[in-house]
This record gives sequence, C-alpha cells and structure tokens, in this order.
Amino acid sequence: ALYHVPAGSHEDAAAMAIAEAILTDEPSGRLYKALVDGKKASNIWSFTPFTKEPSFLYINVDVPSDKSLAEAETTLLSTLDGLAKNPVTEAEVNRAKANMSKQIDQIFRNSSFLGTYMSEFIGAGDWRLAFIFRDRIESMTPEKVNAAIQRYLINTNRTVGNFIPSKQPIRVEIEHTENVDALVSNYKGKEALDAGEAFDVSYENIQKTLQSGMLDKSQIEYGFIKKDNRGKTVNLTFTMRNGTVDQLMNKGLAARYTARMLNKGTKTKSRQDIEDKLSALKSSVFFNGSNGRVNVYINSTEEHLMETLALMTDMLKNPIFDATELEKLKTQDLAGLEESKNEPQPLVSRQIGLLNNQYPKGHPNYRMTYDEEIAAIKAINVDVLKSYYKDFYGISNSASLVAIGNMDEQAVKGYFEKEYGSFKNNKPYAEIRNPFKPNKPANEQIMTPDKKNAFTLGILSFEASQYDDDYAALQVAGEIFGGGFLNSRIAGRLRQQDGVSYGAGGNVGVDGDPKDKNSSMYVYAIYNPENAAKVQQGFREEIARFIADGITEEELTNVVNGWVQEQNVSRAKDNELAGTIGNNLYYDRDMTFQKNIEAKVKSLTVADVNRVIKQYFKDFDKWTVVNGGDFENMDIKNEVKKVD
Repeated sequence: ALYHVPAGSHEDAAAMAIAEAILTDEPSGRLYKALVDGKKASNIWSFTPFTKEPSFLYINVDVPSDKSLAEAETTLLSTLDGLAKNPVTEAEVNRAKANMSKQIDQIFRNSSFLGTYMSEFIGAGDWRLAFIFRDRIESMTPEKVNAAIQRYLINTNRTVGNFIPSKQPIRVEIEHTENVDALVSNYKGKEALDAGEAFDVSYENIQKTLQSGMLDKSQIEYGFIKKDNRGKTVNLTFTMRNGTVDQLMNKGLAARYTARMLNKGTKTKSRQDIEDKLSALKSSVFFNGSNGRVNVYINSTEEHLMETLALMTDMLKNPIFDATELEKLKTQDLAGLEESKNEPQPLVSRQIGLLNNQYPKGHPNYRMTYDEEIAAIKAINVDVLKSYYKDFYGISNSASLVAIGNMDEQAVKGYFEKEYGSFKNNKPYAEIRNPFKPNKPANEQIMTPDKKNAFTLGILSFEASQYDDDYAALQVAGEIFGGGFLNSRIAGRLRQQDGVSYGAGGNVGVDGDPKDKNSSMYVYAIYNPENAAKVQQGFREEIARFIADGITEEELTNVVNGWVQEQNVSRAKDNELAGTIGNNLYYDRDMTFQKNIEAKVKSLTVADVNRVIKQYFKDFDKWTVVNGGDFENMDIKNEVKKVD
C-alpha cells in the first residue's frame, strides 16, 4: 500500500513517521501483529523518504506462496482503515518516540553515519531540518498523530497494487511547503554533543592505549581502549566459544536460531519489554551464533552501559525460547529461501559452495542444498534450541571481551567477573579446521526464466594466510584486479571498455588462520543475459593479460596510497577496530602484526606484485564458475543445471 504524505519539512511529516512506526515496527506494530503474528504474512516493512516535495508512505507485505494473498490484503486494509475507530494510544506514541529518538541519538553520536544522514535533510531544503524533525518527534502527541492519520491514511489517498480510482474520490490536497528558510532561520538547537577527543589511530598509540589481560574468575580474555568519543559512546563485543567438531556434528541450524532467539523474551521480560528498555537506554544489543560460538555486539553510552550489560546478561542467561516467536523467524526465513530459489545471485552463490563442498552431511562446515536447508529450518523447535543452549552456552576455555570508548574499565571488569564467573560450560572449545583444498574447475549454467539480469561468479582457491610474506602483495594485486568502482581491470574491461555489465569486479581474500591457509579470489559480473558470451570472454582475456603483463607503477602507487588510507579510516571506526583487537586476542598477537603488514605494502615494487600474480593467479579455465540467468544461446560447454 502507498499513501501520499507531506514533504519532510511539513509538521505532519513527524506525525506520520510516528504513525508508520506504530503500524510496522517489529514486534509491536499493529500491522506486524495482525499479519506476521496472525500467520498471514512472513514479513512487513515500510519506507518514507524525507523529501523537499510531497512524499509517500510505502508499506510492503511479504506473503508466502502457501498463504492467501487476498486474506493478507484484506487484513492489511482493514487494519489501516480501522485506525479511524481505533486511534493510536499514548503508550504506542511514547514507544515509537523512544525508539526513534534512540536511533537518531545513535546516528548523531556516530560521525561515520552522520554525514550521510544529514545529506538527506540538505536535499530536502536545509541541514537544520534534521534537528527540527528530531524536536518534532520528541514533542509529538497522540492527538497530532491521530489527526495526521485521519488526514492522510484514508482509502482514496491509497494505492494498492494497481491503482483503481473511486467514482467519487475525495481528493486530498497536499500543500507545498514554502519558504523553508523562514522555518529554519531562527531555529535554536539543543546543547551540542561532546565532540570527543582527536584519537591518534597510529598502530603504536592503539597498542599503547590498549589494556589487555585475562579476568581471573571468569577466564575472559579482554582488550579495552578507553577514549573520549563523540557523544560518550562505547562499543563492546563479547564472544563465547565452546565445543569440538565431533560435538557439533549434526546440529543443523541450532546455533543460528538459538542466538537469534535470545532477544525474543526472557523469564522476566517479553520481547516488547526488551525493545522498550533498549529504546529508553538509547542502546543496541545484537546476537549471532554459529558452530559453538555466540557473539554479542553492544552500542551504548557511558551513562547507560552498565544497565545495557545487565539487559544483555538477562537475555544470555534467561532466554525462554518462545515457540510463537520461533515460528515467526522460521516462516520469514522459509519465505526468503523460497524467493531466492528463483534469483540468479543466490542460486549461483549456493552452487559455487556445493561444487566445492569437501565435508560430509552433518559436518558444521557442510554446505546445504536448498531442500536440505528448508528441511533443517523445519526441524528446528524449542526443544532443539534448549538442548543446544544447555550444551554450548557458558564459558569454558575460550571467551573474549573487547570494549572501546567511554567507560569505567574497572566497573566493566568487575561486572563480568561477578556475572560470568559461575556461568560455565563443560565443553572446551577446539577450532573447527577448514584447511585449503583446490577448487573444482567448472563452468556451469543455471537457468532462471524471466529474469532480466544474469549473474556470473567465479572463484579460485589457493594456499596462503595473512602470516605469509606474500600477503601484502596479494592485497595490492586483488585491489588492482577487481577492487574499486570503475578503475579495476575487471570493471574497466566489462563496464568501461565493453559496456556489457551493470556491475563487475573481484578481489582476493586471504585466510587469517595460519594453519588452514584456505584462501580464494573471485570475480563477478551482473549483466544482460544476451551479453553472456562477451562477459566470459572478458573474464578470460583480462585474467590472462593480468598474469602475462602484470601491473604498472601508476597502479601500484594509487592502490598502495588508497590501501593505507583505508586502514587509517578502519582504525578510526570503533566497531572495526574492535574486530581487529578481537582477532589479535584470538591469535595471540598485537598491533605490530598489522603495522608490519602495512610496512610491507608500502615497500612493494612492481616486480614483487607481478611475481605474486604469476604464482597465485590461474587461467580462467582453472576457476569454478557458475552463471545464472535467462540464457538462450550462451556459449558454455558444461551441462545446464536444473534447480529444484
């Protein structure tokens, strides 16, 4: 459904943003409850661009093929039309305000996102509209929201599928907002956020500032960098690892779903209670899990960190694994799989994995077919999750904690000692090995009828790790080969020279594990199926030319300078720096490791890179290549794959 709504500078825009949240937020939204909780749809989302001219509210409902589209549409429209007799409540408005205020606050505290966010308001008339919009959200009342709903969310202002006009429509006049300058010229902002310190991101200073060690009671390895951030923010990552490959055999998708269910309710808090508390704390907590490990990511502030940690602990220690919430996740995932079975990119990516699978069914690293993954999802139930939680949650011999930003380090240490000193697990962690194995040379075709775009992906495996002397040259070679937007060899050939691809590129991924050394390089292209043969020719010729002729001095200089700058930017982002520190803790190294790699990159010569290219790159016939699209006369020798 789509509704016409005012421009972003109009006062009603904030009211409609609140109304949108009340309707579509997960899990409290009225439409979410009626459609997803009501098992009539798998997912719902909405979008309203902040524009200078009158805008629109777009509400999207995903309906699985085994559900009734007509019933879902009826529920959607009846819920929307029912707003007239069932207006939004003060509690709903306050919840939406708290959640939106949290999101805005987190953006204002993150300089990486702030520029992009502000550009939307600049495009709508003036950068100060961002603050006016925030203030209007904070001061919004149920009366204003309901008035806006009655003004805009009416059936004659709505398009559902194909627009069918009424015989006597009530036309909604959307007024143009004039004179934005007058609106913003006298705006008085709130107290500015603390800008934070200009933190030195040199390798030496990071290592000097880093406090690391092992907590005595909980046996958590930690790494803390205390610094004054913009808005007093702190990023924290907590990881627990347990189990061996034998203990994790035949566990299917239990690890993934167990972690995803942690924020869906505890013994004392419902899913909505958790969402409301996070909004009040203006903080975020995310979980993910795989093969014996669970990762927690927290974004908070110095003021609210300890309360956020307490909420995280409640979710980690006291999950209830509600059956209804689990079914929602499964329904959403099954619908996504069903949709992806007809799309070239996911089909091609999965087939690449299947062709190079080296593990038996049931192994944690086994790559499932579509049918196997669907069966694995359907096999998940509450008992499976509770069993997995009992076996693999807690701390054994491998847990890490990284925190960066404004915090009381001693308070954080003391908290984890107190709360996790007795949260134990009796299945010590042993890394699941994934050693290098040569890829299977192939060039296969998957038919996807009626799809306008085709997709080709090729990979070549090789044996190397980030500890090897060749790693620096491989980084540079990969960037010249396929990185960047239009200036790489692959993009230059397929997009610039031949004009046959909408998007093309590639790169080199080198394994961080010195034991496995399971590395690979890849190329990809998105294109019209009619250009399939030209894409194949372009890949084949550019790879051969790259091996034969190597790189130029200009390419080397540009990529090295760009690579060094990219590393500087990465270390300035707390979440990325936390990942680097976490890896260093895991592999028992420090920032000297990254510093030495950069020194090698800076000292590279053209001859160094060309030697590595000749050693690791192979002709296109040696690659595993899969092509997906609506092909008619594609010149590929291997057989066509039919996908069930």
